[in-house]
Amino acid sequence: MSADPKVNTKQIQKNSALKKCFQAIVDRKKVNINMLTLKKMLEHELRLDMRSVQKDLKSILPLMLVIYIRNWPGWQRSVDYFTGNLTFRDWFVKFRHYVTLKLHSIICNGYKKALEEIAAEKLQQPDKSTHIEEIPSDSIAPFCLSVEYSPNTVDLVFTRKRDTVFLKLHANDTGHFKPSFKQLLNWPYVGVEFVTPDLSFVRFNEFEIDRFIHLNAPKTTCDRREVIEELEIINTSAGQTTFSLNVLWAYIFQYMSLMRSYVIMENKEYLDRLEYLFEEFLKDIDEWDMNYSIASNTSVLFNIGNQTYERNKVLLDEVGCRPNASEITFKETIIPKIKTRLLYFKDTMDDSVAEDISFTFLNDANKRLENKEISIAKIFPYLTFHCLLCHVNYNNSNELAEHIASQHVRESNVTCSECQKPFEVETLALNRWKHDCNISSTKD
Repeated sequence: MSADPKVNTKQIQKNSALKKCFQAIVDRKKVNINMLTLKKMLEHELRLDMRSVQKDLKSILPLMLVIYIRNWPGWQRSVDYFTGNLTFRDWFVKFRHYVTLKLHSIICNGYKKALEEIAAEKLQQPDKSTHIEEIPSDSIAPFCLSVEYSPNTVDLVFTRKRDTVFLKLHANDTGHFKPSFKQLLNWPYVGVEFVTPDLSFVRFNEFEIDRFIHLNAPKTTCDRREVIEELEIINTSAGQTTFSLNVLWAYIFQYMSLMRSYVIMENKEYLDRLEYLFEEFLKDIDEWDMNYSIASNTSVLFNIGNQTYERNKVLLDEVGCRPNASEITFKETIIPKIKTRLLYFKDTMDDSVAEDISFTFLNDANKRLENKEISIAKIFPYLTFHCLLCHVNYNNSNELAEHIASQHVRESNVTCSECQKPFEVETLALNRWKHDCNISSTKD
């Protein structure tokens, strides 16, 4: 492998295959490149020492070259080229430099990383030739796009005025909604932290929302995903201990029994909310089904409900009418996701109590409460409620609900990508983003 990936412009051959490929793409022509040509590009034009490349990686490097050609960010500068602000030579040098650096990087990272990139592209290695899709000759869209919202905004208005399409926030008069505590726990972009001396966990609703604009009606997609998307050790320098769902349930049951014994009735609503939070935490562990357990110092990102939803909006003009021009549609694909973290669980089972499962810290706390050595406030949790969109925190769930009601617009309905049934976000949040989907039930 060459030690210097920098491009010497004097070595660019006038009739190089790479340059011809670049020229064809610029001219919006169909490009067909056979495997032999790709290998020559790698070895003779990009100066890769193929003898030093591991055997498995060598076999897929031609495909990696195609991926890097296809995904070069510099294609976005076509306007500069066609308006005379960028020369062909300078554009090609940047292109070649990018491809060379990417190939050197994948050689250093190895075969496994290359496979990950191929999987991400959903491409398959061809047997005889590689085809790059033709770039449409009509590169100018029939409208201008004006984006007038934060990238984190959940629900949007899609309108058109003359030749400009607007994506913006709802007007203030479209209505607001204050979620209940149960809805809040599974509301898009809401997070909760629970902390006591013996137990600490976090639940963040980190929804994935993809947005697309189409010149015709978008196709409905309903790809089923794995429930667990990501497992992560929170602190790599600390250890992990695995706890079963039954152990955590027993601890929480004893904790709530202790709280209900000593908390005055005026705080009953607070205890009910605490119980709802515990229920959702335990349901998370049950839903992702990792042997019905979770390890401390561990973060799990999973698809709650394991279903995908979407919103499809037809473009309206400034007076609310559908234009007669070519149909332009706006689609949102919504994948409900929660990141649950068990930061620590320090209590241990008390072996001195034979008749039932109980825990040392809670048993000690109960004795001290009976003797009036401590108050119940000693074991009260510290709760923090987050709006992940606005990056604000509250110590009270009512304050977060008020924030959503006053600062966020009401969520419009979504449609299941599989059964095409419409649902209110309020209803889905109450039901952990699950519903009776006839199609999914027949598939399972």
